[in-house]
Amino acid sequence: MKHAKYEDLEGKNVLITGGYGFLGRALCTEFARQGANLIIMDRVAADQAFLDVLRLQGVEIEFIQVDFESQDSRTAAISKINSNIQMPLSLV
Repeated sequence: MKHAKYEDLEGKNVLITGGYGFLGRALCTEFARQGANLIIMDRVAADQAFLDVLRLQGVEIEFIQVDFESQDSRTAAISKINSNIQMPLSLV
């Protein structure tokens, strides 16, 4: 299978919502393979084994659990991104 290569993803910071779904995992895996740092958001608790596999690519990974149906949860996630994550986002 031929993979697309985006030279400009190396070292960039990407936010992926629904990161533990089928498509989300594929996106996380591919972006990490191409050298992008990831902020992964999902409603389920962190899958530490999956995060560890992604980190083997040598990229930074941040996980934020968020329920997008809850205003409080969305507000908390945005606050965490704004205050705790010291990486500007390149792709959302």
